Amino acid sequence: VPSHLFLLHPSVSIPQAASRAAENAGRSLRSAGCTVAPGAVRGKVDQRPGRCPISARSVDHPCPTRDHHAFSQWLVSWLQENPQALVLPIDEAVVHAAASLGGYGPRIVDRLLLPSGPSLSASLSKYNATQQAQATGIAIPDTHFIRQPSTRVVTPPRALGEFPKLLKWDNALSLEGGYEKGGNCIVGSEEEFQACSAELLPLDCGIILQGLVRGRGVGA
Repeated sequence: VPSHLFLLHPSVSIPQAASRAAENAGRSLRSAGCTVAPGAVRGKVDQRPGRCPISARSVDHPCPTRDHHAFSQWLVSWLQENPQALVLPIDEAVVHAAASLGGYGPRIVDRLLLPSGPSLSASLSKYNATQQAQATGIAIPDTHFIRQPSTRVVTPPRALGEFPKLLKWDNALSLEGGYEKGGNCIVGSEEEFQACSAELLPLDCGIILQGLVRGRGVGA
């Protein structure tokens, strides 16, 4: 982030600030001379020791996970009402909402402290991150790219090979307007893969299927 932005906008809001990452970010910004306005979901103030304290400069907002669209609208309105402020998204659902505001122009977009487009695309999507890794020559497990993010068009692989395999899916918005975190599961057969894929059909999420890797951890 260009340092001159903090000179022009010394006030920074951190929505959904009840996390250790948000606390550390707020501490760093305060030490740099910025005024920090931590955000909290309406009616759910986190009073645990060590969390970003709710203060006179704090802001309350809709839940970015449960009411994702309402939160996105609030974020635009808050930036319009506070033209000298920046927003630092840290929570995953907040990042996703902020990334969706590209159509609002530089007066909004330039005050969202987000990574560049390609980096953001990879950080929010297992599908995109794996595809970019493959394109740059990074070794990845045998991977079938089943469905691109933000689409329901499935690309069935010609041959799935041996099972078990690891099925991974991206974050997405639910039909109810909530933010659904991505996940993974081990599928032991082609029938199990088809059944799990069918459950993901209502979500416009990226899906990949990978071979298991020997070792420890998820997918091992």
